[in-house]
Amino acid sequence: LILASIGFNYTVGTVLERPSLPRPRKVALLALGVTVNLVLLGYYKYAGFVVENWNAIAGAANPVPHIVLPLAISFFTFHQIAYLVDVYEGKSNRYSLLDFSLFVSFFPQLIAGPIVRHNELVPQFALDPRREWMWAGIGAGLVMFTVGFGKKVLLAVNKAEGMADS
Repeated sequence: LILASIGFNYTVGTVLERPSLPRPRKVALLALGVTVNLVLLGYYKYAGFVVENWNAIAGAANPVPHIVLPLAISFFTFHQIAYLVDVYEGKSNRYSLLDFSLFVSFFPQLIAGPIVRHNELVPQFALDPRREWMWAGIGAGLVMFTVGFGKKVLLAVNKAEGMADS
């Protein structure tokens, strides 16, 4: 789903960037992009709910679909809608498919929230050849991660087990 969504939104964004595209077509294309995104989100999040309620109200016996909700669908959908609106308004830089895909699927940011704009995140993906690796910073980060993980394992797990015993 995420690959199809990325492909669709990248294509719509690329067409929206064309300066030769007349404004009415841009409006229609933006409306199409937003609609497709919201329909997909609505289907995955609310199809079962709608069928259940329809069955209850109408006394029907339609089978309720058991749809597996994709991870972070709301976040990546709203990221892409914000991107399409920015492209429409001319507030977007031209990105490669790889950069756009990384922006949409950057799950550490998606799960932690909130929704960020593409122009805040995508420039951070670029490697600066003049920048040297800061091994001290990487080492300090690994030490902090290890200490935090150790605290979680030793303290949080033991506390939870102690609560279960009482």
